[in-house]
Amino acid sequence: RIEVIKGSLFWFPDLKSLPNGSQDGSQEEEVGLMADLCEPQLLDLDLGFEREITGASGTYSVPHYVVQAHQGTFGPLSLDQTLWFCRNLESKLATLPHYSVGSPSDLQGCRANTAVLIGAFLVLRRGWSLQRIVAAIGTDDSERTFPISWTRGEGSKVRGTLRVLDCWAGLEAAREHGWLDATVLESDE
Repeated sequence: RIEVIKGSLFWFPDLKSLPNGSQDGSQEEEVGLMADLCEPQLLDLDLGFEREITGASGTYSVPHYVVQAHQGTFGPLSLDQTLWFCRNLESKLATLPHYSVGSPSDLQGCRANTAVLIGAFLVLRRGWSLQRIVAAIGTDDSERTFPISWTRGEGSKVRGTLRVLDCWAGLEAAREHGWLDATVLESDE
């Protein structure tokens, strides 16, 4: 378990099962899986998954593909899922004394994806620098790479070039240059 924010936010990077109770025995601890925090319904918003956008009806959905279609590739989640993660995690931390995010150890790429999401939270919600995030999460996780999408299969020797740290740097640049307006992080629209 990694203590990301002292006393309040923890990360189980290779979660094999959900723990019972807190690690220190003092209080109950809630552990949520990374994917659960990327969904809008945790905020108890009435989205109904069908929204009217400038007069057109749309449906919120997350595409899922069979393993044969993506051949073991994985990568950072979309911006909307990242923003939902940040918002839902903020909500959890506001109502609980401490909270842990778990990355299931049996899902390929989940550790890298969760590292990106936790770092995104720290960049966008806490205003942390990249150096501070690396110090909290660790160099090994910040240097994890995502597979190149056009490589063939899990046995490919081609190493990805996009690092977790690069994703954080992109979000930091978006924050610093005003490309991501802070109001979009708070709005229900």
